[in-house]
Amino acid sequence: MRKELKAVKAEELEDVKVKKGGNPADILEERRQTVIYSDGSSKSFRIVWDLTGVDTEKPGTYEVEGEVLFPEYGDILTEQRADPYVLKEDGNYYFTASYPVCGMTEKERKVGYDRIILRRADSLAGLAKAKEETIWNQKDSKRLHRYVWAPELHKIGGSYYILFTASVEEDNVWGIRPHMLKCVGEDLMNPASWRTSDESNLYRLEGMEGDSFSFTDFSLDLTYFTSAGRHYLAWAQKEGRFSNIYLGEVKEKEPWKLISPAILLTSPEYEWETNEEVYVNEGPILLKHNGKLFLAFSASAVDYTYCIGFLEADENADLLADGAWKKYEYPFLTSADLPGQCGPGHNSFTTDENRNVVLVYHARPQDCSNGQDANGSYGSCEYVEPGTEALCDPCRHARAKSIQFAADGLPVLHLLPEEELPVQYRKVRIKLTVI
Repeated sequence: MRKELKAVKAEELEDVKVKKGGNPADILEERRQTVIYSDGSSKSFRIVWDLTGVDTEKPGTYEVEGEVLFPEYGDILTEQRADPYVLKEDGNYYFTASYPVCGMTEKERKVGYDRIILRRADSLAGLAKAKEETIWNQKDSKRLHRYVWAPELHKIGGSYYILFTASVEEDNVWGIRPHMLKCVGEDLMNPASWRTSDESNLYRLEGMEGDSFSFTDFSLDLTYFTSAGRHYLAWAQKEGRFSNIYLGEVKEKEPWKLISPAILLTSPEYEWETNEEVYVNEGPILLKHNGKLFLAFSASAVDYTYCIGFLEADENADLLADGAWKKYEYPFLTSADLPGQCGPGHNSFTTDENRNVVLVYHARPQDCSNGQDANGSYGSCEYVEPGTEALCDPCRHARAKSIQFAADGLPVLHLLPEEELPVQYRKVRIKLTVI
């Protein structure tokens, strides 16, 4: 059963003493407001203190007020960018996502899902206004074609790679296969760092010798992670009418080649993972927390039914062994959890500047659902007619929200701001004594 948390109290902060001539800001910087939830779990929030009127050259006691910072990143992190992925590296945030088709006409359908974009900012919220570079375009490739989807930026064995899907056949959406593009330059934001004249830095994913399944059919949403010194790839692949998620092991020197058979992690089996004739598990992404591995995945159709589920494993387990992974029977984030939003999914995880764990995901505005909602009503969209091709509607915007962890370590994705940090806990006061 899904965790339903409620904030029940905030821990009181101790008063502070500082020597005459000292700097209280240094002491207060590490003070955080800890909120306790109904299951006994807790979360700490950064505090910004107002030291106006404090004279550290004059002994005495001052009352100091602080504002507890709730992690908010704006309603939209990046417009019209689905399948968002954020990498925090060397004090910067790098953002990539699918570049969309905008409309149903023949002309409109010829632009989009044809390139890999990258943004860089020194804060998570700064990605919204960061300059966007096209670092790779399929028109420059002799090997790949359109339907470029779900890029991710990873550092593997000291090198940077973009993991993405593209079609190996012209005008064939069913011909998509995962690839890796290796950075050959110093600056990740420079398109020249990702391009070679002979495409020798472009690798198509391969199964191990004798593997006649992996990456041989419609496959996408490749991701990479490490655990207990081993390197893994997870991806979605079509088998019959089902889109399932698989896992395989690689070596960091050639991360595009599996060294193990692929194992099935999850296949659509519950009602929330299906929508009429659509049976989809896709978009795997890893979250590590307190010795546990949580593999998030997206389920159902690209409309209001899209949602996020989880698998769980122990960090020290053999992740390819039978029984290593547990699947939860319920979704962790749905349209019903996010007022004004529709179809949350295909996410990644990062941490912000204040150490909050953050879910980065895409969702449409509620009034642009591109399909019937739970009440049977259609939304409106300027790009496509209701019920038509959802992938020609670019209104899946990249968004971000902080998450909480329950007492048993499970991620809790659905808390609203007023549930995660109630207004009565957003101001604090302490006494600061100069001695």
